[in-house]
Amino acid sequence: MDNTIKKNAAASDAERSAKTAAESHPSKDIILNAENITLKYGRHEVLTEASFVVEAGDYIGIVGPNGSGKTTLMKAMLGLITPSYGKFTYAGEVKDNRFIGYLPQKVISGDPLFPAKVREVVAMGLLSSKRFPKHLSQEDYQKVDGTLARLKISNLAEKKIGNLSGGQQQRVLLARALVSSPRLLILDEPTSALDPKVRENFYGILKALNEEDGVTILLVSHDIGSIGQYTKKMLYLDRTVVFFGTYEDFCHSQDMTHYFGPLSQHKFCWQHEEISALETAKPSFHFHAPHIHVDHVHAHGQSVEHSHEPDEEVQP
Repeated sequence: MDNTIKKNAAASDAERSAKTAAESHPSKDIILNAENITLKYGRHEVLTEASFVVEAGDYIGIVGPNGSGKTTLMKAMLGLITPSYGKFTYAGEVKDNRFIGYLPQKVISGDPLFPAKVREVVAMGLLSSKRFPKHLSQEDYQKVDGTLARLKISNLAEKKIGNLSGGQQQRVLLARALVSSPRLLILDEPTSALDPKVRENFYGILKALNEEDGVTILLVSHDIGSIGQYTKKMLYLDRTVVFFGTYEDFCHSQDMTHYFGPLSQHKFCWQHEEISALETAKPSFHFHAPHIHVDHVHAHGQSVEHSHEPDEEVQP
């Protein structure tokens, strides 16, 4: 099947799923409704007619290949660029951008002489809600200290940010995004520079924030397999919405089998190559164990025939 035809068919199915979600869950708190979002840079169309719904308490992984529109969509959700067509509708507290937290890709200097201390960096997350002149109160610093404690980095409070490891710096940036108590947290490739063990630890922190604190999370990533262990839903982009739904539905979707091919879909979902590495990682927050194979017969009742040749890199 031609890839363009597959993409259009999958996009139509994803759009129907998004509309169904908006119409069939009136009792749930919908905090963001994206309707037919089209984004352009000049005349170049980056994303076409993307529709999806974010409900309170969601943890959604936004994934797709390079150039699929992930980061551009994130910028549009933050109000940094305006859709050429379509609209975002925000509800509840997230109408006020003070209740939206953002964690960019790593931007902190690795220079050990960079003068800012961790406590100061985290406190910056409260400045956007202040009127000029912007001064922080004792109560504000109590929030800062509470957030540092929540992420188990109180011991770093007086250290210079430039002296920290990559994983520690990402926790500091996460603390800065969380200190204002956002109801929606948007993260752009937050683990791209982290080693696997630190990455799994970071994902565990996000999972705990979602399940224990009720923070709604949108996580932009290229790592479809890893985030599937933690997120509740997946939004797969390839210049349009190819799939939107639960990770389990993705793994059992015949449409996605046709779109990716059975081998690629299987490798995304069941992570043969990464199981041993994941078993050795021990994050400090609890998370669900990865899907484990027993004689290659899966818990979902399907057996899979395998080649004994080395796996090739999969390009969706």
